[in-house]
Amino acid sequence: MENKEDKTQLICPKCGGKRINQIITKIYGSSPQRYTCKDCGYVGSFVLDVSRREKTESDIAMEEDLMKIKKELGL
Repeated sequence: MENKEDKTQLICPKCGGKRINQIITKIYGSSPQRYTCKDCGYVGSFVLDVSRREKTESDIAMEEDLMKIKKELGL
């Protein structure tokens, strides 16, 4: 089985949007990174950085098992 690299996804903490841009500042020294969300207009230095990877066979099997359990419990 081929080893897939994790892909990083930035997510807006306000609306959960995925259309995040980094604001580049030309200040020398250690200025904090800032981001803006195209969906809600959020501007700030905090965004959620999550990795996304392709589902493995065990991930799919676990999801199927969870769906069966939910169905049996009536959820």
